[in-house]
Amino acid sequence: MQNTTELSPEQKENFANELLIYMKNELEKKGSTIKTCSFDFHLTRVEKYFGDVQDETIPEGEDLTNFKKNNKITDDEFTTVIRYCMTHEFIKRFCCGHEEFDSLQLTDEGFARAVSVERAKYKPAVGDSTNITFNGPVTTTNLQAGNNNTQNINNIFYYLIDEIKKSDASEEEKKNALTKLKEFISNPVVSGITSGCAVEIIKFLSGMGI
Repeated sequence: MQNTTELSPEQKENFANELLIYMKNELEKKGSTIKTCSFDFHLTRVEKYFGDVQDETIPEGEDLTNFKKNNKITDDEFTTVIRYCMTHEFIKRFCCGHEEFDSLQLTDEGFARAVSVERAKYKPAVGDSTNITFNGPVTTTNLQAGNNNTQNINNIFYYLIDEIKKSDASEEEKKNALTKLKEFISNPVVSGITSGCAVEIIKFLSGMGI
């Protein structure tokens, strides 16, 4: 088996996230579904011929070129990352092609991770603060803490889901944690506080088989 470049766990996770987000965004641009679209990430290769026929250099796949435009990554590093994504079933082969990465497909799991990571990017930093001026008495019924609260709560839940999925726990432990999170969000008191975002998160978890 070909050796692959060693990346730190953080680098590998970050590159994997960016790759999955790239694939998700490309699907959305085309209005395609994960089951009807494939991606070409094959590496540059040289076709060798016998006799007087000159060897031919086949350039890298279009999707790999586009991905590299926004991500500084070597071919060896990319090989490490994409094999990691395939091992964890975020990406799978669409059909048998000439090269290892020339016909790949995003999976349901990969799409869900891309959505989760992208949403988590919009969560506010811990140090963010907002100046609030009160024009009257403050009570627990009229105080709304934070900024864009519903969206922030939404992002926090997606962040938790993604961190649970990336943890080193067993698949059974992850499923148990996600099930308990779904039960928590489904509680009438909690869903009343979180408003409409609870429905979205519950549907998201149900789509994951939770």
